[in-house]
Amino acid sequence: MIRYECRYDELVEIGNIQRNPSNPNRHSTEQIQRLARVIERNGWRNPLVVSKRSGYLVKGEGRLLASLSLGLEVVPVEYQDYATDDEEWSDLIADNKMSELSVQDRESLKEIVSKMETADYSATGFSQSEIDNLMDVMKVSTDNYLKGNISDTFSVSYIDELMKEELGDRTNTLDTFFTITFSFDNKYSALKEYIKENGKEELQKAILEKASVI
Repeated sequence: MIRYECRYDELVEIGNIQRNPSNPNRHSTEQIQRLARVIERNGWRNPLVVSKRSGYLVKGEGRLLASLSLGLEVVPVEYQDYATDDEEWSDLIADNKMSELSVQDRESLKEIVSKMETADYSATGFSQSEIDNLMDVMKVSTDNYLKGNISDTFSVSYIDELMKEELGDRTNTLDTFFTITFSFDNKYSALKEYIKENGKEELQKAILEKASVI
């Protein structure tokens, strides 16, 4: 069930939405798939904008195509007035152009992602590989990690020096500050329970002991 969290004037049957045939914007298959995942996970957060002047869709063509791929029957629509054709065209073009000009601060984004508890980041619009690249993740495996209560596959991110040495000279790494990030599969609840019972410090200790760092 898709949630409608945004304000809208009307839920319109998807077949009644008129796309502007002169719209210059093009949407790749990958973009539509990602948008569909975002809508599926987050619900509708922005309605489609339809012009009262022309009856054409002005904003949200990508979301419309994503909704079609999801098999939705209705979509939320907001109707807006435009005094002239130029005003309508300007709004359509600017809606896409302005987003192209935005720049994300990598460190701020990384900080936000590190605070998220989900193991599935598709609702952010990012692919898992993009998230891994952002967090500088390197995949490794362990042997029955934490007595089998947690999946034996996790992701570890740490500084270049540590990666190059592969934890070779471990005595020199203890004074070095670095970050370790884990992404667990369907047994994440076991990790939460472990932290609740033992505390984060014990989890840190268990990780370092498993890696033979201490």
